[in-house]
Amino acid sequence: MACCVLHVRGPEHFTSGGSLFVPCKGIQSARVKFKVGLRLPPCSARNARLRTSGNVAAERGDGSGGVSSAVHHDQEVPDPLECLPGTEMGSSIEGPDVNLLYGAYMDHFWVTLKEKVPGLRAVDLLPEYRVQKARKARVHNWLLSGDRVRRVRFTYFDGGAAGQAFNSLLYPDPKYDLPLLGIDLLSFGSNKILCVVDFQPLTQEPEYLERHTSMLAPVYERIREKCGHMSSKFFDETQFFSKYLVFYRSSLGAKEPTLHVPTGRLWEVYLEYVDIYLKALNNAEGNEDPDAMAYVQSRQDAYDQYNAERDPAIKLFNTYFGTEWSTRFTKDFLFPGATL
Repeated sequence: MACCVLHVRGPEHFTSGGSLFVPCKGIQSARVKFKVGLRLPPCSARNARLRTSGNVAAERGDGSGGVSSAVHHDQEVPDPLECLPGTEMGSSIEGPDVNLLYGAYMDHFWVTLKEKVPGLRAVDLLPEYRVQKARKARVHNWLLSGDRVRRVRFTYFDGGAAGQAFNSLLYPDPKYDLPLLGIDLLSFGSNKILCVVDFQPLTQEPEYLERHTSMLAPVYERIREKCGHMSSKFFDETQFFSKYLVFYRSSLGAKEPTLHVPTGRLWEVYLEYVDIYLKALNNAEGNEDPDAMAYVQSRQDAYDQYNAERDPAIKLFNTYFGTEWSTRFTKDFLFPGATL
């Protein structure tokens, strides 16, 4: 993940598939089911739905606290999936006049996962990974898993006028040899934008690429003329990237119409990449052969190793939050398959 930002007012409303998303304000009934178009209150203020099980155990996963807690059957406990992450963060660290540029993108992905990934659940993180703050920056993180998803992480870096970044990475369960879904939306200063979305393949074998990425071709054509090529300074396009990599730059910042929600072309392409990926994941036939699963896991780990050694965001985290924390964060959360 490469990080950065924009001093900008975010959208007050955004739409997806004709539905209206409204940032949460106020308090709603604890019994109301979350759905697109519902005005939700902030997580810290909202009552959660009732759970009837006698015990609620915290999920143990990458960077998790691994703590189980007993809850009486009549006690209200929060459901972390009910709160949109952008709403949880609120405005930028600079104050209420600066919203999160990519909050709508992050929240849409969250809602879509909730709707389309069976068995989706939040994995509890250690407090130092959930939120880490410095004098001029903060980073918020979330981790989810599901029946066909080994892990999907969300990271939002908020550095005020210096930079913002939304990064997410979805790893399929090793029974499925699909690419990883990678999202990296960045802003630098007041006007520079870099947006990267791709199905990140486990191998560059032609048959694999045809099977798992060719369906992106008609969508990519709608934005191809606006896409550039990745610099080889940090990454090699021939490793873990497809030829349908969306690599979009702009010097217009928040004024860039391609970025706007809900009418921008980048927004529309982003929605379709997410939808195509999740449809492919849900339609995929699993291969539970131990050797096949071990191979997929090894390629996912190789992806982590490759990125842990090259991702420029790690240096940014070193600067803001210290090398010791950044090293732990990289190993435990960002790229847990890497050996550092």
